[in-house]
Amino acid sequence: MTGKHYCLALFAALVALAFLVGTAYGQDEDKERIARGQADVDQARVDAAVKKACDWLKSQQQADGQWTGKNQHLDAAYPEGVTALCLYALLKGGIDRDEECIKNGFGYIKTKPFKTVYSVSCLILALTALWQPPPPEKEIEAEEKKDPEKMRTSVFEPYEKKLKKNFKKKVPKWAMEWLKKAVRWLTGQQQANIWRYPGNQPGGRTMGTGPTEDASNTQYAMLALYSAQRVGVSVPKGVFTKAANYFLAYQEKDGPEVKGFPVPAADFDIAKLKELEKQMMDKMKEIAEQNRKIAEDAKKAGSPAPKLDSPSTTVVMEDPYKKFGGELRKMKARGWAYVSKKIQGMPADMERDWCQANGSMTTSGVAALVICKERIEKGLSAKSKKRLNQAIRDGLAWMVHHWSVSKNPNCGTWHKYWLYGIERAAVLSLCYKLGEHKWYKEGAEFLLSSQSGSGNWAADSEKVTWFKGELGYGENVSTCFAILFLKRATVPIIKPPGDIYTGEGLFGGRRPQK
Repeated sequence: MTGKHYCLALFAALVALAFLVGTAYGQDEDKERIARGQADVDQARVDAAVKKACDWLKSQQQADGQWTGKNQHLDAAYPEGVTALCLYALLKGGIDRDEECIKNGFGYIKTKPFKTVYSVSCLILALTALWQPPPPEKEIEAEEKKDPEKMRTSVFEPYEKKLKKNFKKKVPKWAMEWLKKAVRWLTGQQQANIWRYPGNQPGGRTMGTGPTEDASNTQYAMLALYSAQRVGVSVPKGVFTKAANYFLAYQEKDGPEVKGFPVPAADFDIAKLKELEKQMMDKMKEIAEQNRKIAEDAKKAGSPAPKLDSPSTTVVMEDPYKKFGGELRKMKARGWAYVSKKIQGMPADMERDWCQANGSMTTSGVAALVICKERIEKGLSAKSKKRLNQAIRDGLAWMVHHWSVSKNPNCGTWHKYWLYGIERAAVLSLCYKLGEHKWYKEGAEFLLSSQSGSGNWAADSEKVTWFKGELGYGENVSTCFAILFLKRATVPIIKPPGDIYTGEGLFGGRRPQK
């Protein structure tokens, strides 16, 4: 058996690695499909939709490298941010970093100063996506060209370790300096606890007696700092502590009870989940090395290549619900609003948009708390950790209680923002399902059915009296959010090899034999 054939066979087996977390609570009706590596949505349709969307997005780039909107508030106010978001979506959509559209987009942003939280956060996301590790199968193919007999075992490294190593090895000095500068600027904009528009930007913290912090700016900031930290850029621990304090303090105090469901990132210490991931990877690597040695010895002896069990049929990530214990905990639908307090004299529709819990802001709270937990859980008391975990569960319960993929719950617009928020909250929480909802299947089917013939998605906006105009974002931003959802772009807390759903079945189980 040649190195190439063995590697490719091994990778095929890895992609079929069993995912069985939800069985602890009887949610196993999809176990066999997931274990066989089968998605709920036709991957060919998804790939075709993403390619068409990326082609359309590339066609909208201006001669100077930027992406501009058409009379949409967000696009007009934040051209650097929209350009960075387009770069991020294209990179996650599979566009090579050496393509002219990517080079020209970064060239445009380089000429602009840091001005807004949205824009700098999107820049950080785009920069960290530039040198993301290739999929394992492509990594194997590249190594085979160098040495056809060499067995690659780096596929068994925990993803975060591989991410940092790849970034450190490949990122040029100018990009690392730019990234660190952006991170310093962004952390410097943090207010008492979270973020708000800086300076004299529309809605900025210096304008009148308006709010000084909001969950939307914070959602971008937290994702950006999480991404930067994962590629090796240091972020002060206090940044995450303050953000966690805000979301714990301003979550709705009560809500209707929701039937409990597994939330691995809240049900267990993340450090323990990473430990299980590493143990599984180390064992897989060990068996792969043993198999390689057996194959080499057989070849030297002139014997036929032996039939070997692949690591995916012999190595199982322990089910943490069995290893550490776990019970179905009560959950209440408790969400988050854009801002935490009402402002005297606020118009009714402004109060609706700003001060009541809605879908996209609740995803912000969930994602932020999971990110914070990963960074600060080691120093938390048992009581504080319990409160944080319950807040994550209850935020997801709010999403389930108000579930819709056709609109942003409790909000008149920002629909694709909500869908992309579902992806972020669910992936970071390690949830394949949200309650009984297969969130990716439902969201993907909606997006696939609503994509235009040209490849884009419609703008999300509405006319509001308090804004005295149309508030929202245009087709460019809407299309970015759709691409990011369909590509499941958010990097999960732990990520075994292969393009497999996070969540149900993430730990334990064997691939069913045909």
